[in-house]
Amino acid sequence: MKQELLYKDEVYQIINYLKATGMEVGLLINFGSKGKLEWKRYVFSK
Repeated sequence: MKQELLYKDEVYQIINYLKATGMEVGLLINFGSKGKLEWKRYVFSK
């Protein structure tokens, strides 16, 4: 449950960064997930 909350916070953070910088594409990368790499691409369009 706590891990899901951290993930949501990170998603909100990357969306805010995209809005603040005017960039449209960002990557959320997690290196600490039990030996596997997780990533997700986010696209923010105005």
